[in-house]
Amino acid sequence: MLMALAGALSSGLFAGKDTLSGSEDAKIVAMLFYADWCSSCKVLDPKVETAKKAFADSSVKFAKIDLTNDATRAESEKLAETLGATEAFYSYGSRTGFMLLVEKASGEVLSMITMSKTVEQIEEALTKALES
Repeated sequence: MLMALAGALSSGLFAGKDTLSGSEDAKIVAMLFYADWCSSCKVLDPKVETAKKAFADSSVKFAKIDLTNDATRAESEKLAETLGATEAFYSYGSRTGFMLLVEKASGEVLSMITMSKTVEQIEEALTKALES
């Protein structure tokens, strides 16, 4: 499992300041379901990267669930388990091009964000999720 998590870190499943340290303090897990070949992902990903800067010191944990191939999918499955978002991974892990906001304590999906959302709308959804 540690090998898979190390692979997740090195392959970019965690971007920017995201690391496994501090994930236990997360209230919200923001899971971007992504694949290299997904055109919707290419629109949504930069918006998420911009929005997440405003939440760098919050209790939101951002994770890129990379479904590009079997290897990245397996790494992402382990990542979801580590973050306490296994149910969301299994429920939505066959699709890409969206981000789920999952309440870590309950596993409840609070919101689904798609490429049609603006950076401001993504930030609003994250703020609302933190307030729930």
